[in-house]
Amino acid sequence: MAGSGQLNWPDDKDSRIGAQLLLLRKLALEEIRLLDFSLSYFYAGDNNIDSMISELASHFFEPHAEELFRRLEDVVEDATAGEIEVLNSYRVVKLDQNAEEVSSTLSAIEDTIVHLRENNEIDPETKVRVEAELKSGIELIKAPETRLAAVSVLLVTTLGWLTTEFASSLVGIAAGKAVELVRILFGV
Repeated sequence: MAGSGQLNWPDDKDSRIGAQLLLLRKLALEEIRLLDFSLSYFYAGDNNIDSMISELASHFFEPHAEELFRRLEDVVEDATAGEIEVLNSYRVVKLDQNAEEVSSTLSAIEDTIVHLRENNEIDPETKVRVEAELKSGIELIKAPETRLAAVSVLLVTTLGWLTTEFASSLVGIAAGKAVELVRILFGV
């Protein structure tokens, strides 16, 4: 019977939008005839082509366009957030070397190095690498300008690893305090 066909779309939003776009593409390329499609799924109760096209537009094109538009807004928002993250990675910060926050952060990192040297759970090669990363991080903080991405890679990652892996030891506790101070100092 004309107009009795039912379109069953996937429940997942991205799959649904993909299926709808595929259908639109097939209609645009005339792989599916618009009149036949309209008769099968959007019959308006008479043989008036204008009525069927109106039904097709109001029950398929318009809702699909709205859903696609909302999805594209989400994609743009996500992409913009990624761009902001990239821009922040190039952001350079100048620190007041005389500020209490700077000296307390440096002191916390130095305490972490002391406890790292005393820790017997960490193999010697890893100790050398981690200490070098922390010392490089100290130099970044002491520099007149510091790039946030470098701080994140050298300090936040290394201190975070120490905090997670050695949470109950002195090095893990010291690293936890240091990473918190680094995050506060740089807003990361």
